[in-house]
Amino acid sequence: MLDPVSAAQSLRWLLPELALIVGWLLVRLLEHSRDLSFLTAARLAPVAALTALLASFAIPFEATALAGDLLRADATATLAIRIVLITTTLALVLGAGPDLLVLALAACLAARTNDTLMMVVVLQFLLLASVLVSLRAPGRRLTDAHAPAREDLAAASIGVTLVAAAAALLLGATSQTAFGAIGVALAHRESLSGWITVAALVPVVVLAYRIGATPRTIFRATDGRVEPGDVAALVIVATGLLMLLLRWIGTALGGDTGTAATTAVRTLPWRPIVAFLALVPMARGTLIALTADRTELLHAGLIESQVGWLLAGAASDTIRGADAAMIALIVAVPACLAVTRPSSGDHPRGVDPPPATPPSHLALLATVVLLVSLAGLPGTAGFVGRWSLVKATRTGASWWLIMPGVLLWAMNFVAILRWSMTKALQRDASVTRVGMTLSLVVLAGALGAPMLHALLADVFPFP
Repeated sequence: MLDPVSAAQSLRWLLPELALIVGWLLVRLLEHSRDLSFLTAARLAPVAALTALLASFAIPFEATALAGDLLRADATATLAIRIVLITTTLALVLGAGPDLLVLALAACLAARTNDTLMMVVVLQFLLLASVLVSLRAPGRRLTDAHAPAREDLAAASIGVTLVAAAAALLLGATSQTAFGAIGVALAHRESLSGWITVAALVPVVVLAYRIGATPRTIFRATDGRVEPGDVAALVIVATGLLMLLLRWIGTALGGDTGTAATTAVRTLPWRPIVAFLALVPMARGTLIALTADRTELLHAGLIESQVGWLLAGAASDTIRGADAAMIALIVAVPACLAVTRPSSGDHPRGVDPPPATPPSHLALLATVVLLVSLAGLPGTAGFVGRWSLVKATRTGASWWLIMPGVLLWAMNFVAILRWSMTKALQRDASVTRVGMTLSLVVLAGALGAPMLHALLADVFPFP
């Protein structure tokens, strides 16, 4: 167990979060100010995100318990925070709403969470921030997103309530709220009732379900019209929740309690739960991609399938699985350079928008490369991420996921082939019109990331 530092000393490790808070406050002030026409909220938001990203490189690298062990700073949390901030910066540059700063703050806190009470607060924060991003996205009317967001808010609130109830039961039984202390109690749980064990599984189910349902929650409010903010929000939320899930199952379920903890973990059936919930977004995303009649829907389906693979890495219950999940998140970051933006004007679902100025050939190439990378074709960053997860999964407790997972992976290739034959790309009016520099960045990110595989695995081992 690490000796916690005080709240004042913790500020040294919380520089990215402080930068996001200050940036968000300044953005809100600018939104209501008419004095500075040259400095707008849309221009300041990317600067705030970039400042937070640079601040993450000033964080001490040693593992530390922060704010009385409510939060934890370590190499993996730092990596997750940088993934969130890079994604946020790129999306804001591409025109996403400034509210993405709030979502990034919630995800950074989720990556550090090491206490059940903090977990409940962070889950609610992520939920509300996701709804805020969906409702206030640029070019989206409130009436378009209000109803789905309200329904998802009610459904997700039930999960947060269940986690809060489970935390209360664990607090009453163990007199502890920190993940590590709960893990010690569960490792010697012969003195605890069986329903305490069930309470320990509730956060596993809720977190795994929320990760798998994140694409559906975000894309329901878009009516299938994906833009940079939507894809970035998905990457941000998935990163925060995945880190929180890995920390809970690796620490609260016995990861730091020695030999006795191994027996405790093996008797808690969380692996099949996570593995089953991983299969659901894999299958649902593949089905959406196979039946997509627009590039936006194909993009959404491939991303949802990728989220299922991230859960498969978490279900493997190995250090290799945790590493593979983080690598898959890193190589998925180019996907936040969103393939499509909302179509201009109101068009019925399933009806093609009117012709628009065709995008450049380089932008079309960048779009194709991003989709192919998301599908996991060999030679792309997406292939590196999925292959790492396959290798991790086949040696873990969720080995049975390999057969249906590889089959669904192959169906992603079929979806790409079907999409290319229907020429949906050429008739979509919502293909992103990006410049030459940005298109080259997209191509380099999607094709060059495989070279970083070994380096990332060595520099950021999962603790």
